[in-house]
Amino acid sequence: MKGFRTFGLLATTALGSMIAAQAFAQETGSQLEEVVVTATRQASTVNRVPLSVSAVSQRSIEQQGVKNVEDLSRTVPGVTFRRTGGEGNPNITIRGIGGNGATVGSPTTGVYLDDSALQRRNVNGLITGNGSPFPQLFDLERVEILRGPQGTLYGGSSQGGTVRFITPTPSLASYSGQARVEGSYTENGGFNYDLGAALGGPIVKDKLGFRASVAARRQEGWIDHLSRYDGHRFAKNTNDTTQRALRAALKFAPTENFSITPAVYWSSDRSLDDETQWNPVQAVSVGAATVAGRTFNNSGTVNGVRFQFPNTVFPAYATNAMPWYGPYTTGNGRYLSTTNVVHVNSPRLTQLLMPSLTLDWDLGDVQLKSITTYVYDDTKGTRFNGGGGVRTGIIPFSVTGNTAPLYLQGFPDTFSYYYYTNTRHAWSEELRLSTNPDRPLSVVAGVFISDSSIHVHGGEHADEDQVSRFFRGAPEAWFLGAYPLPSLRNGGSLLRNDVSDREVFLDEKELAGFGELTYKVTDQLKVIAGARITRYKQTFNQIYGGAVAGAPTAGTSTANPAGFTGAPLFNQTGVVVTDPLLTTPFPMDLNGCPNSVNCPLQYTTLKAKESPFTPKLGLSYQINEDDLVYATVSKGFRAGGVNPPVPPLQCASDLAALGVSSTPQTFKSDTVTSYEAGSKMRMLDRRLQVNTSVFYINWSDVQFNLPLRGCGFAYIANAAKAVSKGFDMQANGRFGPWTIGAAVSLTDAAYTRDVMTPPNAAGQRAVLAKKGDNLGVPDWQVNLALQYDFELAGRNSYIRGDYTYTGKYDRTTGPGTSSYDALIHDGNSTEQWNLRGGVALTDKMDLALFVLNATNSQDVMNKGHGTNSALTTFTTFRPRTIGLQASFRY
Repeated sequence: MKGFRTFGLLATTALGSMIAAQAFAQETGSQLEEVVVTATRQASTVNRVPLSVSAVSQRSIEQQGVKNVEDLSRTVPGVTFRRTGGEGNPNITIRGIGGNGATVGSPTTGVYLDDSALQRRNVNGLITGNGSPFPQLFDLERVEILRGPQGTLYGGSSQGGTVRFITPTPSLASYSGQARVEGSYTENGGFNYDLGAALGGPIVKDKLGFRASVAARRQEGWIDHLSRYDGHRFAKNTNDTTQRALRAALKFAPTENFSITPAVYWSSDRSLDDETQWNPVQAVSVGAATVAGRTFNNSGTVNGVRFQFPNTVFPAYATNAMPWYGPYTTGNGRYLSTTNVVHVNSPRLTQLLMPSLTLDWDLGDVQLKSITTYVYDDTKGTRFNGGGGVRTGIIPFSVTGNTAPLYLQGFPDTFSYYYYTNTRHAWSEELRLSTNPDRPLSVVAGVFISDSSIHVHGGEHADEDQVSRFFRGAPEAWFLGAYPLPSLRNGGSLLRNDVSDREVFLDEKELAGFGELTYKVTDQLKVIAGARITRYKQTFNQIYGGAVAGAPTAGTSTANPAGFTGAPLFNQTGVVVTDPLLTTPFPMDLNGCPNSVNCPLQYTTLKAKESPFTPKLGLSYQINEDDLVYATVSKGFRAGGVNPPVPPLQCASDLAALGVSSTPQTFKSDTVTSYEAGSKMRMLDRRLQVNTSVFYINWSDVQFNLPLRGCGFAYIANAAKAVSKGFDMQANGRFGPWTIGAAVSLTDAAYTRDVMTPPNAAGQRAVLAKKGDNLGVPDWQVNLALQYDFELAGRNSYIRGDYTYTGKYDRTTGPGTSSYDALIHDGNSTEQWNLRGGVALTDKMDLALFVLNATNSQDVMNKGHGTNSALTTFTTFRPRTIGLQASFRY
């Protein structure tokens, strides 16, 4: 409710200012600027496009303090951005289509740089480096956000909508450019900088032009690491980020009607550490609080009691309730002793290289465009987990008749490193024809071809085997029927800490034909009809091994085709006499895999293909030059894919709980059918623009991510049905010296029936989601802006404030479901204020002072709960940041 009180106060102030200024505005106010977009693949002003679209200019990006796509999502109605997965994969959702179920497989939101697609498929797995790359927000003409399915013109993965980053076209007639220098300071952190420069113009007038830009940004970290044993700080400001971007484009016009535009874009986005913090209060109420000692037997059973903390006492020392944890702190490190802690970073680096070639022919009433694009992007990094305790991991063992403890303290220097590289090579070609939109019948039609190859290599390097020997009397691999991998990084010698190693080769091919017709029934009434047919193929190859993978099944077609006959020396009932790592070597022959009979690796090959069809039908009525109403029915889809097999031993109990013996090999595309009606109105002598829309989206065969809670793996099935409904409104007004903006959306996205597994042999079914469970997207989103322009010492000046409210949502499915997690289920609302004031030093140079997160909000944005761990984690806003920016344009 605190958000709506603030919202109401600001809205009342804004409306009062509008009424008071209205009479003055009739004489002195200026009209709103026309904004041109190309959302329909043809140039048109926003108020004449019959769909819900927002256009954010470069100037608006700067004035609102937008630094990245996450900030951008908070200024546009109906858009949600989160970082998911252990390594913080970026995920953007529009109108609720996505949420909790969209973190794997194809994304639900299209991402474009000009006319070239950037979105990419996510590969199943715990730590993968997934996520579509996003361009840096500098030297952009505008950002277009298209809400609702765009399956006709933009194809798959534009299921909830599309985000387009539009860059300036090289001019053949005049020079233009911009430069930006910014410095700021973050509380609890340090100094940041943001630099950028762009220049463009004719090389040969009317024949050859260029546009080039460069940008660099560094943001200092603000998260410190404190020892969980004595509270001393062992690392400070670890989560700094650095971004770089370059773009260059030429435009060559050998004739008046033909042009060639080669362009190249490169960017680098590096974070030294993640922004995850541990909650300051941790408690696990199980068992006794004191442990005097431990004894072990050869079966690996611990004869003791379950531990609890805070205030757990061990033979050598005591650890208390961790009172040192608070805002902007965590405690992740290698505990070499209770007082000697070493910080280990969890870096992530994403690089994007995208050359493109665009050909334009103007044949009078017909325009032809060819866009050829190559995309190379690479994400790599390491996720470190550590901290003076034992995550029991793979197969729980008995502790006085109970399952294994969630977390064991007192075992120093436990650690795991998740390493990953995720590389894509893709090319695409789109050939598009469009006719004069002023004709009675206009057409946009074309063909699209793409070929993408993704290579993911990841795994875990940990001391789980050593911990297992200490607590269980034998290495973990012994109980799993597997063996640590021989490290290929270490000359092929046996490296006992390689818990898993996974390599995926994913190839996708797509061929699509599309068309959209607009027929003028009258000068005011238009009928829009379109369709797209897509042929999609996917080939999935995986090589997987290590303790968590388990022993490959002999003779199967999807795991070790040659048959695994070198049986491991272990007793799966738990009786262990000797440690095989110290006696007989395990027989393996990696050089002969997969044909060797002594191959310890799983080999999987799976294929999927489908041909989705996405039609569209709409009506628009231009009431007058300024006012438009429209209604649209459209479909969108997200391509299906494959499920690699989960480890059979590690996940046996989870599969049994879900009533299945194995995970399905493939899943099909899911589809949305959207019903939308909207209006675009200009009022008060074109000083107020109000765009509204209401929508109802039926989401069928939802690709539901089914987590296996005990073993940490998951698979995808078309198991759900959902509906997203709501409205969005965007208003901009200019009344004398006041400029007012408001963006409001309400999204009610929920499952419309219970999601359950097939019955097992006993007729039991597991409940995966219940009817009415929220899809994991906020209900209300509100962005309000108020700017006052005035003269200061004869110079044009302004002050403005921007307020953002994001409502509540569910982070997991509800109570009574297999994925319900009470510790993180309730997603709270968030608020943020940004303030800015500026002065025009000259007609080309501005100077601005800004405060981002002015109230120093610490509202929780994301919250997590690790497998087999009582610790919950969260992320929050960057602390209050104060800065000065100088910008130059000509």
